[in-house]
Amino acid sequence: MSPSTSQSECHFPYGAASNVKHDDVRCAKSAEEPPEVSMVDRRSHAEGRTLAFLAEQGLPLRLVPHLISYAKEMARDSQVLSTLHMERTTASYKLREGLGQALHDTLVKKLTVTFFSINSDECTSTANEKVFSVLVCFFDESKGESVTEPLLSAPIKRATAKIVTDVVTKKFTEENIPLANLISSLSDSANYMRGKISGFETQLRSLAPHLLDIDGDVCHHVHNIVKKFCAPFGREVERLCDDMYTEFKFGPDVREYAQDISSILDIHYRTPLQRVPHRWLSVFDTCAVIVDLMPVVTVLYYPFVSKDLQGAYEEVVDNLLEKCTDRSKKTIKEIQRQFKLKGSTSEGKDRKERIVERLFYQRDKTDVHLSFYMECLPIFKSFVLIFQKAEPMVHTLHDELRNLTDTFLACFVKRDKVKKMKSSDLKKLDLHDTSIMRPTKDIYVGSETEKLLNKIEEKVGPAMEMLSTLPVSVPGSSRVTFPEQFRNKALEAYQSAGKMLLSKFPIANSLLRRLSALDPRVLGNDSACKAMQRLKLNFPTVIKEEDYNPYDLECSRINVANDLPPVGDTFRLDHWWWQVMKKGQYPYLSKVVKAALSIFTGPKIESSFSGLNDIVDKKSNRLHVETYHAYMQVRYSLKSKNASALDVYHRQDNRKSPVDRIQCHYLQTAHGRYKRKMVKRQEEQEERRRAMGVESSKSTQKKQVNDVHQKAKQIKRKILSQSKRRAPVSKKPRKV
Repeated sequence: MSPSTSQSECHFPYGAASNVKHDDVRCAKSAEEPPEVSMVDRRSHAEGRTLAFLAEQGLPLRLVPHLISYAKEMARDSQVLSTLHMERTTASYKLREGLGQALHDTLVKKLTVTFFSINSDECTSTANEKVFSVLVCFFDESKGESVTEPLLSAPIKRATAKIVTDVVTKKFTEENIPLANLISSLSDSANYMRGKISGFETQLRSLAPHLLDIDGDVCHHVHNIVKKFCAPFGREVERLCDDMYTEFKFGPDVREYAQDISSILDIHYRTPLQRVPHRWLSVFDTCAVIVDLMPVVTVLYYPFVSKDLQGAYEEVVDNLLEKCTDRSKKTIKEIQRQFKLKGSTSEGKDRKERIVERLFYQRDKTDVHLSFYMECLPIFKSFVLIFQKAEPMVHTLHDELRNLTDTFLACFVKRDKVKKMKSSDLKKLDLHDTSIMRPTKDIYVGSETEKLLNKIEEKVGPAMEMLSTLPVSVPGSSRVTFPEQFRNKALEAYQSAGKMLLSKFPIANSLLRRLSALDPRVLGNDSACKAMQRLKLNFPTVIKEEDYNPYDLECSRINVANDLPPVGDTFRLDHWWWQVMKKGQYPYLSKVVKAALSIFTGPKIESSFSGLNDIVDKKSNRLHVETYHAYMQVRYSLKSKNASALDVYHRQDNRKSPVDRIQCHYLQTAHGRYKRKMVKRQEEQEERRRAMGVESSKSTQKKQVNDVHQKAKQIKRKILSQSKRRAPVSKKPRKV
């Protein structure tokens, strides 16, 4: 044995050779394994997975950050996440019978012990189903503010006062909600809702005579007044807005051309908005976009002007392109050429003719009408924006109504006549009395509109002088110019809208005047103290007669108190009063304030209807109304907490942090409630069928199944008999 061999054997113990072989195999395996992917590539892969999931499910991109945050939160408890599964049907009944039912029962418990108001209306969903909904507003002491939540969403076949009343009263009876806690009801001006003889509010008032008379929805009144105000002008501006919206919506090339011209002219591009006929003053919003786009569309639609008249309007386009470079002018000419060559349907050609007529042939008229809308409609727009806020605005309702009335009437009525009148006398004002009217030339039309009218008068001045020498009998020799016609129409618009305003606005409502005393900025005034004391007469279910004296003393004491919270420029009424209530110095006054803070002053039900069409679309048009109601309950609950779902359900420790046991119980028992409701629904359907003399659905299904089996057997026998006839007869071979 050589020394080298002995040394090597001394270095390796018994079995070392086999260990070396295993190490070689392990090294070979590790060489075959792929290298570890970098963190950058793994993150990019996760981004691609997220985007592919959104594209596959057709979800909007705005959900990307929320989806990533949700995934991170769920990944914190991987043990639960690995066992989590929920199909569509399961998710539906767990949302409806679990989470939604838990929130609904919590709401009902609060309504049984606190005062509340309702805001109700009906709408038609995307699935062409009428849905009647009711929102409730109440002062929640756990949050220290007024809270709005949905109470009811029910499908109805027809919107009548009796059906609506039965739906609401049935809900109150089933949930044991006392009508004595109901303070007021707000709805639109539909006849079946506010009819004086048999409307919904009239029938509800017969069951609850203590309901406050807060009149109808003032925002709906404003929309009807604006509709009346715009009527004398022939809807010319509205047609232009509608035509421009249609052109840009169904013409992607039109949008592209307009964007290119906007960038050349250094104008901020905005796509025309859809106008909902005088709803939420959308005419003002659409006109604002059209006014900004007027230079752009003037250049864009110039090629559609008749060739005989293009020379007359060439200077208008040249003035708009005055600051453009030669290269930019060539680009615009190429855009005009391509747009001119673009084919159009007969409707498209008619629409372009109408647009060209408004932009060129009657441009002065269009500019005047647009300017008049833009300078007069903000009077109403600012009012609507105030009462679309989420916070209670009952303390400013009467003052804002009176301010709007005075401002609008001062546009065409002598100011001293309006300023000195009381609200009750103002309601009786005759707007056709010439003694109180301002001269037609002095009515308010806006400064820009006035300038445009003066320019038109300067243009037609020489022509009118020549026309004055002609006899009146000459055809076409009318001496009434467009500025005069416009001012007469403006006066007509003011008078017709003002008449409706005075008849609809509750400026003489004593309750609204008394509610103004709750504004902390007027405390310390004798009239405010008296109005606050008289509020007890409007809340008979809140303050009993034996409590009148202590209530009056508290009203007097708070009007001379020096320890009240400060009032800032942007304060919330409910937050300020909650700071006063927490001290416990005004127990009787606090009851009235809580009830008053529940009064609806704006149509909050409309926002829930917009959410309905987001949920019930063409792909999910069979979504049950109860499921939609559960959606709304969760949304409003999160909104009242001013937090996202991830914040509300976040747990610091996945194992030890507490959970909402009541909500968990509802989710765990949701399947049982779902099954019981399904059985009850089937039993009701069977009873309805028996009452109508129709076979039960089960027997009908069995009969249909038997008929199918019998038909299948007949077909099978027929096929077998045909195959036997066609089968060739086998002949035996002859024996030779």
